[in-house]
Amino acid sequence: CGGGMMGGKGDKGGWKGGPPAWGGGMNSGWGGGMPMGGGYGGGSGGMVCGGKGARAGKEEGPPQGIIIMEMRNENAGCIIGKGGSIISSIRKETGARLEVRECCRFGGGERTVCIDGEPEQVDRCICEVFRAIAEKSSGGGMGMGQPLNVTLLVPANRMGTLIGRGGENITKARSNSGATLKVDSTQQGAPLREAAISGSPEQIREAVRIIAQIFFAEGGGKGAHRDRSRSPHR
Repeated sequence: CGGGMMGGKGDKGGWKGGPPAWGGGMNSGWGGGMPMGGGYGGGSGGMVCGGKGARAGKEEGPPQGIIIMEMRNENAGCIIGKGGSIISSIRKETGARLEVRECCRFGGGERTVCIDGEPEQVDRCICEVFRAIAEKSSGGGMGMGQPLNVTLLVPANRMGTLIGRGGENITKARSNSGATLKVDSTQQGAPLREAAISGSPEQIREAVRIIAQIFFAEGGGKGAHRDRSRSPHR
């Protein structure tokens, strides 16, 4: 699995067919929206993406989840596994909603990874996602010592939550994980903001776990964010 920088700098966060919905059915201020669709194990809905597993010309719903990341195809492939074996296992073991799909954001990365569920499910899923990437890295799929790079996508009205008062939240994520975390300051006024995270798979895992915990704490208690009528894997 290879590393590499994600997300086009200077891009204003435009989406083909509308912005993403963070945490469908959430009462945490992330907004509702359509369930994750297309790619691996999705349905249909709002924008044309054409990710692997999607039917040609079929419109797909915007990506949705408490955590939405962009990464390289090689890294996303580590999460999917042969014939979808790894992603299926992660879903089953964690109970989280996990989707990997082709990126549909203008100037964005190659693949979009969406994670949603109860706080405990999301935390376990993040661990399993980066464990899969780390295993490939240690097996020689990624250059030894070569940092992994992912781009976290955050609605503009939630970037303040990520940063925290006086920068306390982003400082905590950096210091407790050891990862490099940079917010793109060129996207002021854009509906979607980027936070570039780089480091080892383990460092990025810890940074993303902390960020998810921050968002859940801001949005409410367990179960406040999801529509329980939906299957975790739909």
